[in-house]
Amino acid sequence: LQHYFIQSNLSFHIAMSDWKARAEVMAEKLLAMSWDCHKHETPPTRIPAHLPPSLEALFKVAGEWHSKPASEHYNVFGLNLFSNGGFVEKLQLFGDEACMEQWRNEHPKPNCGGPDWECFGAISEYSYLFVNTNTTSPHYAAVRHIVNNCYDDDHVTDDFDAFFERLERLVDGLAACEENCVVEDGYHCEEHEGLEYRILLSGEG
Repeated sequence: LQHYFIQSNLSFHIAMSDWKARAEVMAEKLLAMSWDCHKHETPPTRIPAHLPPSLEALFKVAGEWHSKPASEHYNVFGLNLFSNGGFVEKLQLFGDEACMEQWRNEHPKPNCGGPDWECFGAISEYSYLFVNTNTTSPHYAAVRHIVNNCYDDDHVTDDFDAFFERLERLVDGLAACEENCVVEDGYHCEEHEGLEYRILLSGEG
C-alpha cells in the first residue's frame, strides 16, 4: 500500500511538471506579443485548492492570462483567465443569490449555478468559463460555458486536460495571426477572428 502511494505521488509530480512546462511555453508566447500575462516572478504562496494538475499548472505560472494588451481586454475581451491569482467571483455573473438559485433550479444538472462550479475565465462580457472543483463529483474537472444574457449553460469538455490542449491550440493560432496577418486596432484578421469561440468551445483545429 505504501509503495502504491509513493508511486501515485511520483506520477502526480511528473504530470504536474509536464503541465507546468507547457503552461510556461504558453505564457512566454503571450508575453512575446506584449499581451497581458501576469507571470509569477516567484512561486505563488496561495492558489485555489482541489485543482486538476493541468489547471493548477496555469495558476502556478501566472495569476492572470489575457490574449490582448492590458489597455484592450477589460478582463472580458479575448481570452481572460483568473482574477488576481484566483477564481472570478461567480455571484456577480448571475446577478445575486436569488438569480443564481433560479439558474441552478431551472437548468438541467449539472449547471454552473451549483456550488461545485467555479468561474475561471471569460471570452466576452457575457461568456464565462467554469470548472468543477468537487473531487467527489462525477463531473470533477469538467469545463462548462455560460452566456448569462442568453441563459445558456453548456458542456465544453469532460476534463480540464482536454481544455488545456485547446488553450495551447488557441495561443498558437493567435500567435500565428499576430505574426503573419494584418491586425488592426486589436482585431484579428477574418480567418482568425473568433478563435476563442471556435477552438475553446467547439474544439476546432
